[in-house]
Amino acid sequence: MAFRQKKALLREKLVKRAVDEIVEWAKSNRATSRILMSLLFDRDKVICFRASEALGKVVAMEADKDLEPVRDLLRRLFWMMNDESGNTCWYAPEAIGEILYNVPILCKEFCGLLKPFLAEEPFEKGTRIAVSRITCANREIFGDVRVKLLQSLDNCDSNIRGASLIALGALGGELPHDEIMRLVEDQSNLEIYDYASGEIYITTVGNIASKLLEK
Repeated sequence: MAFRQKKALLREKLVKRAVDEIVEWAKSNRATSRILMSLLFDRDKVICFRASEALGKVVAMEADKDLEPVRDLLRRLFWMMNDESGNTCWYAPEAIGEILYNVPILCKEFCGLLKPFLAEEPFEKGTRIAVSRITCANREIFGDVRVKLLQSLDNCDSNIRGASLIALGALGGELPHDEIMRLVEDQSNLEIYDYASGEIYITTVGNIASKLLEK
């Protein structure tokens, strides 16, 4: 089967969010990670997020045998966030987040490389989402970015404000009540991928802030 055919097959599985099927398929198809990386460039945002999810699961399976290919893949994703790559991947942070969420043993090695992208266009939102995902597997690794996230609550971009709140919620610990309360009235919209349902939904910064206060 040609690469294009394999890509079409995996995309069909992503449409159904059949991640387990993709992981099973990967057992006999070495090119699976490469195909999923190519799907991070899909025109459909949902497909891009689901490709990052599936990539994390497939890589986790491969990591049981050898971590070096996983390191190589992470390095490639970081390179694709570099202007010099000539092939910028907007969803690279989300993919990195899913890989480190599923292979937390590599967090100490690579999370430090991710932190600078909290302030790097166009990766600010995606990096914050990655932080929130990785924190679910390693709560301590991003403790030192809390101040930067709090400062981001004044950012003019609602995507950054909302994603900062999500990351702060994942980090846990005591939050500045007045700062969060101030954002409850913020009705600016942003799109969020729901990792529970596998769908993108539109919410507001205020809604995210309200849910944080409820915790």
